[in-house]
Amino acid sequence: MQEKIKQFFEELMRGYYNFSLHKELMYEGRAVLEYAIENNKIKEFKKLITPQQYADGYVRIIFDPFSDIIFPYLNYCLEQGITGIKEIMDELYNIDYEMLSKIRIKDSHARQISGMGHPINGIKDIILFSEPACLQAMIKLYELNIDTWGNDTEGVFEDEQFITEDGLTCGINIYYSRLSDENKKIIDKLREEGFVKDAINNEEIILICTKCDSEETIGDVSKRLFDIVSQLKIQDVKYYDYCESVMKKIVFNTYSFLNCYDFLPQQEKEIKCKELMDEIDKKSLEELSEILCQQGYYISYEENKIFCSKNVYLKHLKYLKSQDSQNNLSEDSTNVGEMKQKNS
Repeated sequence: MQEKIKQFFEELMRGYYNFSLHKELMYEGRAVLEYAIENNKIKEFKKLITPQQYADGYVRIIFDPFSDIIFPYLNYCLEQGITGIKEIMDELYNIDYEMLSKIRIKDSHARQISGMGHPINGIKDIILFSEPACLQAMIKLYELNIDTWGNDTEGVFEDEQFITEDGLTCGINIYYSRLSDENKKIIDKLREEGFVKDAINNEEIILICTKCDSEETIGDVSKRLFDIVSQLKIQDVKYYDYCESVMKKIVFNTYSFLNCYDFLPQQEKEIKCKELMDEIDKKSLEELSEILCQQGYYISYEENKIFCSKNVYLKHLKYLKSQDSQNNLSEDSTNVGEMKQKNS
């Protein structure tokens, strides 16, 4: 294995892309990183996790740096103070969109991470959890305050000769139940046009998608998906009412999740949940507030609302500001119309 890694590494550094060797080493990204560390080739390794053009004229990223195979080990190496890793981690989120858009879907990578439904609290989280063809559409949805559950691109490198009867798709899962009434109407229209599907066995989650072909570029597919989601409108963020009953429910859900009560036998789960609820019932409003803040929630006492984080609260303020701007524009337009009528 070491000899194959060495051969593959050296060939890539000369600009030669060995497809068969890449297929053989497709899940050996960590081993290749270890080889680079052992041989003082960290700067060279960076080329393997960023878009590079090879001798055959095609642009590729050889290993996805954000997948579970590499990303946790990069963080471990950073903690260990290994020379050159900090520089890689600092630049990992600086996306070269021009180069990225030139990569064919068949040369793109699946974002291999554990689970779906990861919380997104900023652009870095979007980059971490988004497959390249979905990235710009995911950013757009984040700006519109629309919660996403996952994303997927079919026909990527890891899929090999994967095909379906209906053709390949690239799409993003969103929470339908969390949409504004205006956005629900837009989604219903997009469904009629064939851009929305029921994604999983869950009425809350739907899939916004576009057709894609493995020979197309990320740029081609990304633009189509972006144009679809751009039809949606900005909405307010999710928040909870600041009251004792709601706070108790949030604290209960948080603690029961952290203690993995859902995985206990039913009888034991019921006992634990009752004990937890009895303990929560004894707490004052101030104590409940402190617990929520410790868990990362943000409480706006001015609006009597609870937000999932300070960042989500700031997005709420941004939404309110955007609505004020729209209302002012509408008032200005009405005033102009009235003036024209008077003048006429």
